Amino acid sequence: VDRAECELVTADGARLPILKTVRQATIGGRLRLIEAFIDISDLKRAEEALRRSEQHQRITLESIGDAVIATGTDGRIERMNPVAEDLTGWPRTEAAGRLLNDVFTIVNARTDKPCENLVERAIGTGGVVELARDTTLIARDGTRRQIANSAAPIRDDDGAVTGVVIADWR
Repeated sequence: VDRAECELVTADGARLPILKTVRQATIGGRLRLIEAFIDISDLKRAEEALRRSEQHQRITLESIGDAVIATGTDGRIERMNPVAEDLTGWPRTEAAGRLLNDVFTIVNARTDKPCENLVERAIGTGGVVELARDTTLIARDGTRRQIANSAAPIRDDDGAVTGVVIADWR
């Protein structure tokens, strides 16, 4: 089966996106080519709406003035904004897929002991969790920064937890 996206120009000049398929079939003992045309206008509109929505979400995330990191339920980083890159010293291309604690290393400023895992804590409580103001982030280059952050579960339309979002404000 061969498939190709094409345009069909109607008698009034309107252009409709179509999917053309060509198949071979044996009809009455003879090999024939069968062509089918399917209007994919609705599909194209839905694809464009999805593209615009994804672009809007990306631009919004990148415009937030606080550091934002999103993980899956396994604690692996899925997204982060430029402020989070600057804060942690990790480019998002290198941070993607890594465990949050490898990129977002936080300790108690007074004891220097590691803080509780934010992903586990947010999923375990099912709600927003905040760390004390005496929390220190250790950036990739060893720089220490005083931070205040929170973590919250990300839920799908059915209420199931699909990840965690961490926000930091300084």
